Amino acid sequence: MAAHEFGVNSNKVRRGLRKNDIAPGDDGKYSTRQVAAAIFKTDGLEQRGIEARWQAKIYDADLKKLRLDEEAGKLWPSDWVKSRWRDQITKIFQFIRHSTLTKPEQRQLISQIETGITKNT
Repeated sequence: MAAHEFGVNSNKVRRGLRKNDIAPGDDGKYSTRQVAAAIFKTDGLEQRGIEARWQAKIYDADLKKLRLDEEAGKLWPSDWVKSRWRDQITKIFQFIRHSTLTKPEQRQLISQIETGITKNT
């Protein structure tokens, strides 16, 4: 009867009751809550497997979107960005080294820039 109300067959309910070690109440019957737990409750390993499959689907969708964006020219290749970034940092360092700042001020400024770069990479 309960299986019919949940839209499943009685074998699924029995299997869930055994799998989750759900015992009947003092009257020898199962409550609606116990039947629902038998049908819908999954063990931790199974739940992690389900979650891992969803994460894989999300990852695949994100990767597909990135590839489409790359094909559409919306993304820049990382090697190109890194080389341009390196060129700009070199120019900034040269500017600082040829400035009228004292040597300790130059070293301090360059050190602060390098610290900021390593924190953000």
